[in-house]
Amino acid sequence: MTARKPYETRYPFLPLVDRDHLIARIHQALIPGGILLLAEKTRDDDGAFNRLAQEFHHRLKKENGYTEMAVAQKREALEEVLIPEAENAHHRRILAAGFRSFNLWLKWFNFSAWLCRK
Repeated sequence: MTARKPYETRYPFLPLVDRDHLIARIHQALIPGGILLLAEKTRDDDGAFNRLAQEFHHRLKKENGYTEMAVAQKREALEEVLIPEAENAHHRRILAAGFRSFNLWLKWFNFSAWLCRK
């Protein structure tokens, strides 16, 4: 039996290639006027802002009792699994799925959430 990395099985993320299809299927399943609340880790196209958001997020973790090792282990475990996209990639996906409107509902560090209406 091979040893698992910490967090390896706790975070089942959807591969990039499957995201369009899933959002389209959710859209199809909603009744007219139905709402999807989509929350994602995002990255900023401006590398300086992206690094700043990550720095603030890591600082918050440390202030809440995470050790340097725990932060590093989680980052390593998610590195090849959680692949953040820019917000405009999510906007394109939402519109391509058929949602008639969407609005940024929450922005916190490098996390974004949208309300999408069918």
